[in-house]
Amino acid sequence: MIALRALGTAEIETSVTTLTPAQGIVFASALYLILERGRRVSRASLASLLWPRVEEKSRAHRLRQTILQLKKAGIALNADRNNVQLHRPEVSRDIDSLSAVDADHDRAQDSLEFLPGYSPIFSEPFREWVDTKRSDVHAAATRMLVRELERARTRGDWASVEKITADCLALDPYNEVAVLARAEASAMRGAKREAMAILDRYIEEVGPTHADIRLPASLLRRRIAERFPDHGTVLPIEPPFVGRESEMATLSSYLQSARVCKGSACLVIGEAGIGKSRLAAELGKFAELQGIVLQRVRCRRSDIDRPLSAFVDLVPSPRELPGAIGCSQETL
Repeated sequence: MIALRALGTAEIETSVTTLTPAQGIVFASALYLILERGRRVSRASLASLLWPRVEEKSRAHRLRQTILQLKKAGIALNADRNNVQLHRPEVSRDIDSLSAVDADHDRAQDSLEFLPGYSPIFSEPFREWVDTKRSDVHAAATRMLVRELERARTRGDWASVEKITADCLALDPYNEVAVLARAEASAMRGAKREAMAILDRYIEEVGPTHADIRLPASLLRRRIAERFPDHGTVLPIEPPFVGRESEMATLSSYLQSARVCKGSACLVIGEAGIGKSRLAAELGKFAELQGIVLQRVRCRRSDIDRPLSAFVDLVPSPRELPGAIGCSQETL
């Protein structure tokens, strides 16, 4: 087997040795064939990519020597007079994990940067090829991180959200989903000023000429400013919300259904002090960040003698909300 480790590092491991960028042309040619595995590569095109300024006869000779070095390094190639090929079953690539869509996917890499620091100087066309591959891999990594991000958000796992957004922004500093999620995570853990600072920087960097791009960040900033209180230094620090990921995922699914006009009710039961009120409060905060208007009704002991007491207290509130004036009299 031949293993390419290109995420967070740059090395090719074979049964014989480990190739690194220090091996120059040998590493570059192995990298190209591994990333183009299964495809028949023209010897002439590969030689011109590696040695663009060398005459054709010398390029062909250098390629023959390089193929010999690759075989000695444990990379078995199918090579004829015109083409070179590396078979798929003989190669494993860590970048292939980026296409996984399984909900339980757990990546092992700390960094998703493709071949960090690798910028070959011996060939401008080859460096451009590397840059193109880097863009493709980073795009795939960003898509994977966004999927992880959405799962963490629906679980209320804000510590994971902050870590994932940091990884995502390292690859794509202006990724809107990651910026907004990072601000959400800060707001959910009570860091209102930090959340607004994140959005302010993003809005400033986007610039006034891109109003459509600035709009989601501006809306989220206004929601945080209006609906999240400023915590003074005299207030006790609220402990982190942990250990309720599955419950938050269930409630978040109900919340998303309600946003598309599929209403429901959910009864949360449990022993006193187990965290039912905190769970409901966290869901309410998350809903407000999405622009949902939240109405709270609390039950009292005296409500035992008031039939439908919660609904009697709740109904007048929506009638006072913006938009209620447009309802028909029959609806009211």
